[in-house]
Amino acid sequence: MREVRGALGKLLRICDSPGLYKGGKHADSAKLDEILRMARELPPGEKVIFFSEYAEMVHAIADKLQHYRPLVLTGDTPDTERQQIRRVFMETDTRFLIMSSAGERGMNLQRAGLLVNVDLPYNPAKLKQRIGRIYRIGNPHDVIRIINLVMEDSYESKVLEVLNEKVKLFDAIFKPDGIELIGDPVGAMTANQLAMLAVA
Repeated sequence: MREVRGALGKLLRICDSPGLYKGGKHADSAKLDEILRMARELPPGEKVIFFSEYAEMVHAIADKLQHYRPLVLTGDTPDTERQQIRRVFMETDTRFLIMSSAGERGMNLQRAGLLVNVDLPYNPAKLKQRIGRIYRIGNPHDVIRIINLVMEDSYESKVLEVLNEKVKLFDAIFKPDGIELIGDPVGAMTANQLAMLAVA
């Protein structure tokens, strides 16, 4: 099972940037190109949070956006610096915060109007935690946008399907009349989809 997870993890890294797998440059990363395009076309003053599962991708994004002097937060960031990064993002005109999974909990960042999931976690609860960083009382934006960057026709697109099925399954189990409201999510799944849920 560990070997399977390792192989699947490599597939997800390739979707972010071939450089994450080869250990080389990120010149062929469509996601990094899209992130730079988004940064250039954002409305003036809008604050954005980028989330990635991988610290290597966080640093690659920071390099791509170095002109904008983004803030960076990973699992290696000391707690004292985490609070300083939050203060700078919330109280200054710094627009971009790039985070790994280290920021999924305990960081209230409701000044942001846009959250970009550069890649997706297997666990829908982790995805909800990311969104919860900005979807909070006190956010000044009438509309909060969430963008998921997903490579078309890839293993990553299958992960998105699995996430959606997990959410349906959760709703069916824990919400009153869940099965009646959304149908039987397990009964409608193929054997391959059930296998994917088990792996993820």
